[in-house]
Formats: sequence, C-alpha cells, structure tokens
Amino acid sequence: MKNQNRVPHNCKYHAEIRIETERAFNYVTAVGESIIELVEDIEMEMKLNEHRQPELEAAYLNPNTKKVDITWKIKSLIERR
Repeated sequence: MKNQNRVPHNCKYHAEIRIETERAFNYVTAVGESIIELVEDIEMEMKLNEHRQPELEAAYLNPNTKKVDITWKIKSLIERR
C-alpha cells in the first residue's frame, strides 16, 4: 500500500489558518522548511486574508511523519514580532 501523507507536501513545517467565508469557515495553509519561513508564510496568509478574520488553528513539525504540535511556539513567535 502506498504511503499516504497527511498533508500534500514534503515541507518540514505546516500550519493551518482558519478564515471566515460567507456561510462557514475554510482553511488556508502555510508551509516552510525552517521555522522562520513558516512564520513569514503565516504572516503573509494572515495579511492576505485579514478581511476574513484569520486565526492560526494548528502548526506542526514533520506533519507527514512524527507530527509534533508546535502551535503554542508559533503563536508565541508571532506575538513577539
């Protein structure tokens, strides 16, 4: 059986950002090979979707293997920038 990834990319870091739509919610993702790349991509997605009240829902290290939850760390880094 083929190895099925949890997310459709092989980046080291992955984040899910919830945004409002007209009828419900949707998600956009941010990715990076380093924690700095991830934070920069999250900030870009938040800015692009600021009219939709974006909220960081989850962030992971190695999302297709160990899947370590680093949401608290990423939120902390963003708050300090």
